[in-house]
Amino acid sequence: MEERSSYLARVSPNALPYDAILCHELSHSHISNEALNQFLELYIYNNLRGSSADPASWAFTRNWTPGLPSNQGIAAIMDVYQLVGHDAMRAAYRAIRPLRPAYGAPLTPAVLDAFVNQVPPDLREAVRAKLATIIA
Repeated sequence: MEERSSYLARVSPNALPYDAILCHELSHSHISNEALNQFLELYIYNNLRGSSADPASWAFTRNWTPGLPSNQGIAAIMDVYQLVGHDAMRAAYRAIRPLRPAYGAPLTPAVLDAFVNQVPPDLREAVRAKLATIIA
C-alpha cells in the first residue's frame, strides 16, 4: 500500500481519494470480485465520512449516475443497492461471501442465484439483469 504523501504528490485532484483506496484494499479481505469490492469501498468510505446508508447522501460514488441502462460494473451494483436497499444488500453479500466470487471473472450462476434469492421477488429479474454486467 502506497503511503498517503507520495500518493497525493503524484495524482490529480480528481483521483480516487486516498482513504477510499484504504477502504478498497481492506474490502478485498471480505470479497475479491472487483465490482462487488468497489461497492464495499464506497459504502465504507462514505459512512466513515458521516453519510447515511442512502447513496443519495454519498459524496463519493465513482461518478455513478443512477439508473442508466448502460450502467455496468460498480455502477450496476450501485443501481442494485438503490433498488433493493440496505437490508437486502447486506443479506445478499452475506449469502455470496462463502461462494468467494472471483477477481477478474464474471459472477457464476451460483453467486447470481445466491444474491438474487436475497432480494424481494418482484425485483429479482431487474437485479439479475444488472448483476449480469459484472465481469470483473
